[in-house]
Amino acid sequence: MPKIVDKKAKARAISSVALTVFRKRGYPGTRMSDIAEAAGIGKGTLYEYFKDKADILRFEFDRYFEHFSASLLEAINKDSRPSEKLLALIDFTLGHTIEWEDHCAVYMDYFSSARADQDEGFSLSCMYGQMKEILMNLIHEGQESGEIDPAFNAAALSELFVSIYDGIIIHRLFTGQTVDRELFRKTALNLIQNGMIVQGVMKG
Repeated sequence: MPKIVDKKAKARAISSVALTVFRKRGYPGTRMSDIAEAAGIGKGTLYEYFKDKADILRFEFDRYFEHFSASLLEAINKDSRPSEKLLALIDFTLGHTIEWEDHCAVYMDYFSSARADQDEGFSLSCMYGQMKEILMNLIHEGQESGEIDPAFNAAALSELFVSIYDGIIIHRLFTGQTVDRELFRKTALNLIQNGMIVQGVMKG
């Protein structure tokens, strides 16, 4: 009997190898033949699964975003108060950038080259949109409950937090420096307590 191939599993295996090649060679400098060679398959087989390298990256992004969305919601739903949820979200995003470092690096490379080539490709707007919506809802909820200072603009704060998320990725990729997660967590907690959270509501 002919061997039955799990197409989804095979595609995931190929895209995982491709991500390693993108990280090593750079997205613009990677050819489909490089990916096929690294994956130990022929170019013809590779094209049975993906039409081009951008198609591979989109496939990986879907997997990345699915994990990001599920894990983010799981992280913030462990706590009950808006202030605790905000801290959980910050803690999650820091860990996420470390766990998915290769993805973050490759996406950064892709978007820098896509902008230069005026290639619209695909965007991260869905992920950022979800983050900002969750943040704004948490801030509004905290303001309504009296936990978060009502003087703050929820939209501006959500944009700031998303920019910090990007900044962590860029700092790690460009400088090679890692941030002590627990130290970052404590620093973030102090900033939230002293800057956003109404005094006496939240204890360290």
